[in-house]
Amino acid sequence: FIDSVPIYGFLLLLNIPSFLVTPFLVLDLPTTGWKLLFYALAVLGNIFLIIWTRGASTYYIYSYFVQSNVSIFGAFKNTLPKLEQLILGSWMVLGVFLVGLILFIIPGIYLIVKYYFFAEAILIENRTAKDGMNRSSDLVRGRWTSVFLAILVNFLVFDYLANDLSSKIIVGLFPKIEERAGIIGTILGFLVNPFNQVYNVLLFMRVRQQSSPG
Repeated sequence: FIDSVPIYGFLLLLNIPSFLVTPFLVLDLPTTGWKLLFYALAVLGNIFLIIWTRGASTYYIYSYFVQSNVSIFGAFKNTLPKLEQLILGSWMVLGVFLVGLILFIIPGIYLIVKYYFFAEAILIENRTAKDGMNRSSDLVRGRWTSVFLAILVNFLVFDYLANDLSSKIIVGLFPKIEERAGIIGTILGFLVNPFNQVYNVLLFMRVRQQSSPG
């Protein structure tokens, strides 16, 4: 993580589009006519932008660690041709995850870990959505438990401690801002998200190295 400090500011810039549109996804849902249609189209557009932003961040982080000089614009540009496969892969993994949850919670967790690296495989190894899922499955095979624990650490440190718990502590210290707890949580999430993304890319690189022959 220390090595990623120089690009922290650039990662914040990369995540600004996602930061700006995410609150829109939790607005009250319209129930009638054209407003509902407009809302649905806007949500789809926002999801598209979020996937693109996260993909560009992943590409930028990986390029930095392999010492490939890529600009923020270049990261978005290089991610764009892979967006179709990223979106398709996201829906495929979501579908598999939901089926796993319907069966029982444990199969759902097993499958989400199994396909955890599908996006990295698409972006970094130029794979299709299906091949990305297969590649992730191959990488996780034989090390599912260690990958699960690594993901759990990521969640506890960057999602819970640095985001949810911190916002609750801030509201507890300053009760007058309780009504703005949602905004505080969103801002903290934005500030912490680059570390989350770096963690995932480094985890992918480590698992890929471990799975390489020799």
